[in-house]
Amino acid sequence: MTTRRQIVSAFLAAAVSPFAVNAWAADSTGLSDLLGGIADVATRRYAERYRDEGRWDGRYYYDNYDNRRYTRDEWRRELERRARAEDEGRDWRDSKRRAWEEKRYGKEYRKFRREQERQRRDEERVRRNDEAVRRRDEAIRRQDERRAAEERRRERERQREERERQRRDDERVRRNDEAVRRRDEAIRRQDERRAEEERRREAARAIGDRLFR
Repeated sequence: MTTRRQIVSAFLAAAVSPFAVNAWAADSTGLSDLLGGIADVATRRYAERYRDEGRWDGRYYYDNYDNRRYTRDEWRRELERRARAEDEGRDWRDSKRRAWEEKRYGKEYRKFRREQERQRRDEERVRRNDEAVRRRDEAIRRQDERRAAEERRRERERQREERERQRRDDERVRRNDEAVRRRDEAIRRQDERRAEEERRREAARAIGDRLFR
């Protein structure tokens, strides 16, 4: 059973088919006429390989890259230029882009772009130099900080050693003073014992003298 969708599809196909056939025929005729006017083998091969780069409407070619309109002779020369650029290893879009830039920005646009690029490189070089200077200054600052920290550590170590030496000196002096005090105390006690012994002897002698009188 035929559905409505199938009926509509068949109707559209029948309506569009003549136009599609005519467009294909026009395109084939345009390509045949174009190839017939090209004598260079490389250009013919390029035109056959990249036939979809241009659209032929029966009167003009339209470039699919920028939609520019060409006559058959202009399109043939454009294909020759592109084939030559491809054979030389260049990109034909560069010249197209340059022509578009000159048309929009003026003929000095390329010079302006070169100046901009040179200025950008100069700014980049200055930025890299500044970055190198900043890194060098940072390295010097860190080195100075390490040296200052090392100096402070050495100073603390020197002060600690100085305090330790002073403490040992004070301890040695204290011990010497203690030894002197003990020696003096021993001498004092010895003198006291001698004096006591002398008093006892004197007392005994006095008592003996009184007894023998």
